[in-house]
Amino acid sequence: AASTGKPRALISLSDKTNLDMLVKGLKELGIEIVSTGGTATTISNSGVPCIKVEDVTGFPEMLDGGSCNGMLHPALRGGNRCQKGCRVRAAELRLGRGMGSRLCVIVNLYPFRKTVTATPAPAFEVGVENIDIGGPAMIRAAAKNMAHVAVVAQHGAGILKAGRGRQGGRRETTSCGCGSWGGWGSRGSGGSGGCWRWAAASWQCLLEGRGRHRWGGTGRQWRWRRRVGDSGLVVRQAGGTEAAERSSPPPHPHNCPLDADAAYQCCCDYTEPSCVIVKHTNPCGIASRADLREAYRLAVRADPISAFGGIVAFNRPVDAELAREIREFRSPQDNETKMFYEIVIAPGYTPDGLEVLKGKSKNLRILEAQPRAPSGLSLRQVAGGWLWQDADSLQPEAITFTCVSEAQPTQQQLEDLKFAWRWVR
Repeated sequence: AASTGKPRALISLSDKTNLDMLVKGLKELGIEIVSTGGTATTISNSGVPCIKVEDVTGFPEMLDGGSCNGMLHPALRGGNRCQKGCRVRAAELRLGRGMGSRLCVIVNLYPFRKTVTATPAPAFEVGVENIDIGGPAMIRAAAKNMAHVAVVAQHGAGILKAGRGRQGGRRETTSCGCGSWGGWGSRGSGGSGGCWRWAAASWQCLLEGRGRHRWGGTGRQWRWRRRVGDSGLVVRQAGGTEAAERSSPPPHPHNCPLDADAAYQCCCDYTEPSCVIVKHTNPCGIASRADLREAYRLAVRADPISAFGGIVAFNRPVDAELAREIREFRSPQDNETKMFYEIVIAPGYTPDGLEVLKGKSKNLRILEAQPRAPSGLSLRQVAGGWLWQDADSLQPEAITFTCVSEAQPTQQQLEDLKFAWRWVR
């Protein structure tokens, strides 16, 4: 298929979501489409003309597409590398297969991480088949010529804007493409076990944007929220505050996620129905009772002044009765002032309980998260690096306590010490 002189888009997608809408938009812009095996079939079925890669390269598909459909062929990669105004490179291309220069490359990569972390675990050979070769090569080759070729590797990356020839759009989508490849490199080391387990000597951590907070540690500081993405650090489906569902709209101030994490991890460390209150990462009160309402009252009474404006965590679902207790409870200081909180977090809420709690304050953030006691890795930043250690997850039941004083504790005192040890460790 000799070049017609029209701009061309090279498309090779594993995830074909909204592909029909994409190619119809490109057709309206007068852009010819070149594509690979399964993607080319999907495009043709949508009624949009499509040139197959093998018709450009003269290289047939082999090994069920495992040969990358000729994606590494100079007729494809050369079009990515040809810079406008460079007569030598343009002449080289005319002597080649005629792909010519290209407007955009639209590629997403094999779902390697999703495959190797699936349950049940796939066969080793399946993981190998999901190691992408041609995709990363195409992204890198096109990104190197970002002044003239847009690289699109993520959904919603402004494909048609780049297609209209805006250089800012090309740079934006190229940035997304490079980020996608870099992330895939982290994903490639993020398998759940066996041969795919990452090595501690060399470790990548992909952080995904989760939005901007109202302020940082002070009103002068911007703060962005990031979540550990598809890398070896992720503990799959392990719960915790970062994966919490929010049932109320106000954004978090800087300290709230830290306090919520401290409160919820501590609360989830107890097997009995418990309530934990934290403010500015400092403990205000904790109590365990069969009646969760009573646990809440005792936790507030431990230090009602500090608890005011704090974070309240429960390790059991919040029902309507507990929600009313939270909404109406007065400060023990004067028995008049209703307690105010930034966040209430629990593993679940009944429909009635959620509605009652939403009526407490328009600024109350209501979070629902899967329980997660301290586990996995613990990271802390220091200037120029990070400290990395296992989370402190030792349970008091696993400890043999030895009394070294003449006075011996009663059994109740020993149980109280274990309760306190779990809280302050």
